[in-house]
Amino acid sequence: MDWLKGLLSLGRLTGAPKEQTAGRVLAPASTQRTQLGLKEVDLPRGVVTLRTGEVRCFLKVTGFTAHHRSAAGARAWLQGYARALSTLPGNAVLIVRSRGGGLEEHLARQRTQTAALATAAPGSALAKLAADQLAHARQLQATGRVRRTEQYVALHSPKGDTARLLTAAESVRSHLATAQVRAELVTDRRLAAALAADWHPAAGTEGAWLEIDYPAGSGAILAAIDYRPKSARVVDPPLEEEEEPPHPKASVREATPTGKALPR
Repeated sequence: MDWLKGLLSLGRLTGAPKEQTAGRVLAPASTQRTQLGLKEVDLPRGVVTLRTGEVRCFLKVTGFTAHHRSAAGARAWLQGYARALSTLPGNAVLIVRSRGGGLEEHLARQRTQTAALATAAPGSALAKLAADQLAHARQLQATGRVRRTEQYVALHSPKGDTARLLTAAESVRSHLATAQVRAELVTDRRLAAALAADWHPAAGTEGAWLEIDYPAGSGAILAAIDYRPKSARVVDPPLEEEEEPPHPKASVREATPTGKALPR
């Protein structure tokens, strides 16, 4: 009977063709896989693999000591940081991203002050002023009018050499440590995927402008770093434009009669 089964099966498909999807129940394609071009996010190593085979990783700048020095010391530190950025090893580049925020410490202090005044002098002018300032700061934070700037060093290996990529990342971390800048490998899955999808090394170089306020949280800019890959320099903040002096007001007065007739 086997020969009969073989005869009757001629021309029939033994299985669904690979391109056939009708009638199948397929797992929903993830945004990461279909839109971002990412194949795998390997954590806790902090490596993101693209469908092309390229691997990427990111170091987040987590802290520095600029605000624990005098103004002159902070500027000297800034010069050292600029030199470190100019001499990043390998194909490492600095990228800067911002998001709404940055007033968390100010809000905490303002809440404490507002609560103290509301207890000590309820209804007073100072209590109302503190409450208004707190509400204003909350509005700035909620609407994104103030921004939190975060710095990352991005590295990639087009050939997918993960071991070499992580070795380069450790070299960068050590390099920044000599300039008293702390950096850690990004191991948060969502953050790593978002950075990998957002950063496109083939699209060209990406610059950055880093401002350092001094004292911390004062809003007064001590200096800034103007960064381009392999080139970073410290520049003074732009001077505020002087207000234009008020123009003299025009006045109208009657002419003094001279007795002469005007020409016709």
